[in-house]
Amino acid sequence: FKNIYLYLFLLIAFCPAGIYFSWLGGIAEHKFVSGIGAGMILPNIINPILKLNSAKYLSEQFVGEVFTVPGAVLFSIGVLSKKVRNEPMYYAWLGAAILHVFIIDSSIHLDYYLMFITPIISIFMGCAVASILYESGHNSKYYCLIYLSLLILILHDAVFLKEAYKLKDDYQMIGSDIEQRTRKNDLIIIANDSPELLYTSDRKGWRLHGDSLTPENVEELSSYGAKYFVPYDINDELMRYLDANYKKIIFPDGYFIYILH
Repeated sequence: FKNIYLYLFLLIAFCPAGIYFSWLGGIAEHKFVSGIGAGMILPNIINPILKLNSAKYLSEQFVGEVFTVPGAVLFSIGVLSKKVRNEPMYYAWLGAAILHVFIIDSSIHLDYYLMFITPIISIFMGCAVASILYESGHNSKYYCLIYLSLLILILHDAVFLKEAYKLKDDYQMIGSDIEQRTRKNDLIIIANDSPELLYTSDRKGWRLHGDSLTPENVEELSSYGAKYFVPYDINDELMRYLDANYKKIIFPDGYFIYILH
């Protein structure tokens, strides 16, 4: 209690983050996205992990989103590194992060839930680099291997970001059309597992994806006030139902949304 620097560290570390998240909560939280833990995660805490489609999704995420081949090699070396064996908290952190991804990401298929595992993976990769350089002395071959791995990681990230921005441009275009053709307080339903279209259209509402894309769910949300349905990623059965029962607003680029009421 006598060391003032501990309290200063506490203030510097947590106060800016606390202020930021308080502000962020004020502009982002609303009733349509509340209760995720109690409503979606806790009731299904075991089942999603055991489902084949969830296992496939998680494997694709780890292979395609989390790791590259050099990254996986460096991570594996780091996990087995002598430098880390005396740091049990690193392994505890890794275990908790993996558990978090399996529980959360298997229930809610959104890429950004993977961000919680990336810091500890980076630490293990850094330990691998340090171990290789330490054990090799000043062997130029090992230095070249490290630099080559880092170059591959950088190029992979550059390609990944380019692809991500292509998708974001798509969201921006559709979102802009929705914003122009609907009113500010109109509630919408998006047929997508990601909420970006709600953000880019500056509208509130719900998202349906996978097994939840049914006429019954659309009608239920319509009764709650949803005025438009955005068929971004929709199955043929629901498309036929909507075509038979609702009119469309067709945008200049050929995309369209359904008018629910």
